[in-house]
Amino acid sequence: MAQISPEVDAAWQTLNEAQKRMRSDGLATGLSGLLGAVQQFRRAGDRTDESYALGLLAGVHHELGNFREAADYHRAGLEAAGSLPQPGTRVAEHLDGLAMALSNMGCGKRRRSTTSRH
Repeated sequence: MAQISPEVDAAWQTLNEAQKRMRSDGLATGLSGLLGAVQQFRRAGDRTDESYALGLLAGVHHELGNFREAADYHRAGLEAAGSLPQPGTRVAEHLDGLAMALSNMGCGKRRRSTTSRH
């Protein structure tokens, strides 16, 4: 079994504490903890867990109606996932989340012409 570095272990503790706060006190209360976990995973060079945590952070922003932030965190998650030798479903998850965030921001809607065609 692979040994987890103390830095990655600390990041997981931060992430788990943030999730506990969100369950007990509401989603917004865990945002800073999730962001802290993302930063800890990044500093530890753990792109897999960084991508996972970015997905959680993006999802919370999406639920709170912060679609621009959700899109930004999904983009960062795509970058992290894209750097992995085997990104698995992470890329698809971030693409899906990004598409939903952009849709909720009104991006991609077809504009109707105000001129009539004869």
